[in-house]
Amino acid sequence: MAAAVLAGAAALGGLSAAAAPATASADGGACVSGPLGSASIGSASCSSTGRSTAIAIGPNATATASGKGNLSLAVGDTAKASAIGTRNLAAALGNHTGVAAGTGTRNIATAVGPNSGAIAGTGNRNIATSFGTNAGALAQGGNRNIASSFGRNGGAVAEVGNGNRAASVGSDSGSIASGGNNNRAFTLGRKSGSTAKTGNRNVATTVGTNSSAAASGGGQRTTVVGNNQHKP
Repeated sequence: MAAAVLAGAAALGGLSAAAAPATASADGGACVSGPLGSASIGSASCSSTGRSTAIAIGPNATATASGKGNLSLAVGDTAKASAIGTRNLAAALGNHTGVAAGTGTRNIATAVGPNSGAIAGTGNRNIATSFGTNAGALAQGGNRNIASSFGRNGGAVAEVGNGNRAASVGSDSGSIASGGNNNRAFTLGRKSGSTAKTGNRNVATTVGTNSSAAASGGGQRTTVVGNNQHKP
């Protein structure tokens, strides 16, 4: 999942940079571009338009921000951050980490850890957060979706609807909440997963190792507690 998130962040960052007239880049490690101008030292690259600000710290780090009041921050070797739209925040903290926030209003994408990624966008007030090596989070396709992933190789997706929540805690764990409104998917444990989709107000909860829970159809609730357990 993290690879897909990173690819998306890189693609959005490239589009933003192509359209940005205020650009600062050189051979080293830090740069800033914003309403007051731009400056750079080394190989970091920053681009901004409008009243947005881009900051990059680290060799080959890239930050792009376009629109009104956006902030992008990339810290780390080859870190990438892109914020497009209005008052979006994108923060990539870690080597080879990528994030994208846009193309709506008040979206927040944050990734912490090497090779991690996060995308929040295509709507308003979406939040995507990932912590851990190779972790990924995706919140998009509606409004007020929240996806949070904590752990190595973990992933969380909240999309295609409004008010969906997905959270995973544990290495190789994942959660998906999509295809409706106010779906909830929560996972706690290694190599486990939860899915809540296809309808509204479905809730899937998994606690344990190598276990899974799925809820779909509308108003369904599925809970799994224990190791090597699966429902349905």
